[in-house]
Amino acid sequence: MNPEPFVPSKLSLITLLVGSMLILMGGAAVAPALPQISLAFPEYDGIWITMIITLPSLAIAVTGFAVGMMADRFGKVRTLCVSLAVFAGAGMSGYVIDDLPLLLVSRFFVGVGIAGLTSCITALLSEYYHGTARVKVLSYQSAAMGIGVLVLETGGGALAGFGWHSPFLIYGLGFVILALVIVSLREPKPMEISSARPADGRTGDRSIVLYCYIGIFCTMLFSFTLPTRLPTYMAEVLGEASLMSGIVLGIHGTVQACVTLMHRRIADHVDRFAIIPLGLCLIAISLVMFALPAGLAVTIVNACIMGVGIGLISPTVVNLLAEQVTSDTSGKVMGGYSTLLNLGQFICTFAVAGLLLIEPGVAQTFPVMGLFAFAVTVLFAVLYVTKYRGKDSRALRA
Repeated sequence: MNPEPFVPSKLSLITLLVGSMLILMGGAAVAPALPQISLAFPEYDGIWITMIITLPSLAIAVTGFAVGMMADRFGKVRTLCVSLAVFAGAGMSGYVIDDLPLLLVSRFFVGVGIAGLTSCITALLSEYYHGTARVKVLSYQSAAMGIGVLVLETGGGALAGFGWHSPFLIYGLGFVILALVIVSLREPKPMEISSARPADGRTGDRSIVLYCYIGIFCTMLFSFTLPTRLPTYMAEVLGEASLMSGIVLGIHGTVQACVTLMHRRIADHVDRFAIIPLGLCLIAISLVMFALPAGLAVTIVNACIMGVGIGLISPTVVNLLAEQVTSDTSGKVMGGYSTLLNLGQFICTFAVAGLLLIEPGVAQTFPVMGLFAFAVTVLFAVLYVTKYRGKDSRALRA
């Protein structure tokens, strides 16, 4: 006799959403301590210090797909438990490490842990919930990711006041969530997969998966310009203190979270394949508008427009991917999502650095990236009109 399929409880959902808050935590928690870390290691060039922030994203990009495949083979819950232990252990080790190369090694393993978090949590949400419930909880997840950056950057900044080692303690949250996972989650049974999805072990429509992958990569490639360059822009161009840049990024994150929570209503009235080029267009507009005369009000408006663009795209991509998976492929597909999400952030860092070598003014970086974003938007619009218009099945969300 087959055991009864696991029915997720409210605690299960809370556990997965709180875990989702850690997905974008690679560098957010320790970013406020970078100036102190630079002073602690004066013998190292600035690029080595910056790698404390960027290395986790590179690790996720390198290992995300492989970790997703492991989740499919060994179980999502089991892989999630191991990932949380690696994330928390490697993250907290920075509290006692006084050697920069060793610290960078630990940061790489933080990224490996986050790769497992992203793949397993997103896969579990897509398997535990079906139809409109899945649309809703995946919207919650995207909002939790944005809120997580906000909370963890604030927490890391507060802990940085006690010394550069202190922000690494915040990674201990991983052990708390690990305990919740053990108590509240169980491996989903194959029968829990929605009948609307492929049942023969294939990854649904591969072209849709690729469309989503490229969409989230481009979204991160362009939108990550804001958090990486805004503090410098506000200090050098607007003469504002670092606190104000934090407030602007906080407004940006809040707008993103609010739009994400509205995804279900938006998706009921707009073709979801059209949402990706629409969101990219808004991101492009927000970047190009930095060419306007500099001012705090214009900066806040730009941050809000970008927040709307990201808030439209993130839950759309995850929901479209969730409809293309089975229990045998969800880890792999979501692992690919994790890889492209973080690869976009990592490449953005170097793209912006390259632009600064060509055009040293930080104010020009935003509109130049915006022009590239407009070009990509046109390509996505053409792709939508020629290939994906009319493919959005409302039945899948019923």
